[in-house]
Amino acid sequence: MMNGFTADDVRDQAGKCFIVTGSNSGIGYEIAYALAAKRARVVLACRDETKAQRAISLIRQDYPGADIMFMALDLERFH
Repeated sequence: MMNGFTADDVRDQAGKCFIVTGSNSGIGYEIAYALAAKRARVVLACRDETKAQRAISLIRQDYPGADIMFMALDLERFH
């Protein structure tokens, strides 16, 4: 029986770049965290820079060398 996919199943992502929307909380944050843990370049694409910077700080507590940055993105305006 399969238990499902977890962050432990993610292979090394060095040299790859991921843009993760809504990554300052919830599943977006968990994805950004898992990718940073696997050495990916991670772009947190969020509306609120303060919240994104808080998420970046939390990730860097566990992965100080994480290649992670904020990008302003508000998808609400595309509705």
